[in-house]
Amino acid sequence: MGGHDLDTLLDRFTAELRRMLPLVAVWAHGSLALGDFQPGHSDLDLIAVVESQVTGDQRRQLTRLHESLAAEFPAAVKLHCSYLPRTGLPELAARHPTWAHQEFLIRPVTPVSRRELHLGDLTLYGPPPTELLPPVPDAELTAFIRADLADFWLPATAWPLRWLQDIWVDLGALALARATVTLSDGRLITKGEALDVLPALGAPPALVSDIRARRYASPEDFPTPTDSTAPTAPTRPAPSPAPPSNARWRRTRAERPGAQGASADGGDVDRVGRRAVLQGVGELHDVGLGLVEDLGEGGGEGGAGRVVGPEGEDAAGVQVLGEAA
Repeated sequence: MGGHDLDTLLDRFTAELRRMLPLVAVWAHGSLALGDFQPGHSDLDLIAVVESQVTGDQRRQLTRLHESLAAEFPAAVKLHCSYLPRTGLPELAARHPTWAHQEFLIRPVTPVSRRELHLGDLTLYGPPPTELLPPVPDAELTAFIRADLADFWLPATAWPLRWLQDIWVDLGALALARATVTLSDGRLITKGEALDVLPALGAPPALVSDIRARRYASPEDFPTPTDSTAPTAPTRPAPSPAPPSNARWRRTRAERPGAQGASADGGDVDRVGRRAVLQGVGELHDVGLGLVEDLGEGGGEGGAGRVVGPEGEDAAGVQVLGEAA
């Protein structure tokens, strides 16, 4: 989808929201706000601020709107939008109706997303986020990222077969790089910038090249799967522990012994290849535990202290580190 089509989609979406809701503002966060949006690859991460909580009838209307836009605009399949009442903007832990992955979920707007809103300050309608949304304290941001590493990514290393899905490997590696930078100097970086950080963390050059190609190649080179078995991005909460925290110890499919049968959606791997994956997960867990302990130490005044284990929603892993991709 070109820039003109994307503008048409966002204009249509905003106009329909104004017709359906007491709309206050529409903001963008994620890659669209931070200048790293990749058509065909990136999600369209939006926030709609409304005067009052969305009702059940309004939610049904919004469902029909999202579905109709997805049928008309391919990019609308990746359009995610959280609906926040104006009075609830200061509440960091509040959960809100969020359209994502073609359904309504109830999620918080994470500290990472809130920081992105301030940094990008991209307004599609109404007053900007810097006018309505309280800033995120550094301590809140770093505590969230530490918890995301400890509670989501590190336990995910117990599920090695998910490493056979490119989406988990890509998001896990980028999550680690982004978390490392934020916990080191407080900056939020894009996925593109995270690719430049990965080599210093020990990621194999071939892996970094693979991730870069999947994110920045033409969408036609990586068509979006349409069947129900297609792998999906990690979400929180997940029905079961999800992907690895990073990919620097994960071999590429070509490097794994006997892994010729491996596929991007976790397909068949012979016994030798399966053993290689399991061994790599054990190594990742040990190194990941040490990393999380190191990052959890200190943290300055108001820090989260020492944690012993690697959220985001699309946030830390997907968004943070993602929701998000």
